[in-house]
Amino acid sequence: MKKLFYSLLLILTINVFSFSQGLGIGIGPSFWANNDVTLSNFNLINKDLKPGFNLNLRIKFDNDFITYTINGGWNKFTISEVSITDPKTNDVYDLSLSQNIFPISPGIQLNLIRLNPLKIYIAGDISLNIIKSSIDVKRKISSQNIPIPVIFGDETEYRGGLAPGLGVELGLGVLTLDVNAKLHYMNLFNKKDGETTTSFLMTNVSVFFGK
Repeated sequence: MKKLFYSLLLILTINVFSFSQGLGIGIGPSFWANNDVTLSNFNLINKDLKPGFNLNLRIKFDNDFITYTINGGWNKFTISEVSITDPKTNDVYDLSLSQNIFPISPGIQLNLIRLNPLKIYIAGDISLNIIKSSIDVKRKISSQNIPIPVIFGDETEYRGGLAPGLGVELGLGVLTLDVNAKLHYMNLFNKKDGETTTSFLMTNVSVFFGK
């Protein structure tokens, strides 16, 4: 599965190398979608009702109606939380168990409407999803408590999936703002026996530099 995916990624990169390029960095919330959100019903992913967050790095190779993309992302979902007090110092540490999903996905977007500086598109990716659990400690960044991984679990799972989506681009001179959402069917391929198909919605606001 992994060898096939990397071969497709290499072919896509070679084919679109001559197109103009844009590099984008984005962030946004992620949500479990159409799943039985319990801790015991799925043998790959532990889920609860809380939304997660994502970070995403994307390269676009623009060719008028069709734009080729290469995406690398990180989706983090908190499963459970606990606070531990150091008896010697009385310092309180807020810890959490999290599920981390790292999709690597080449894809295309079809630019349906191009009204400068606005572009509306639909998209589709094929993804390799790398899945790991982690123990995190919460650190305050600005006004938000952000879970920072301190220990990753030993077991790593790999699943193949598809991700349809849609988005809007707004050209702002040297920068482009991209607002998009993709529904990741994250384990369509390489399933274990009896494994249930699961999906999550990855919403994202990205800023692209260059074109």
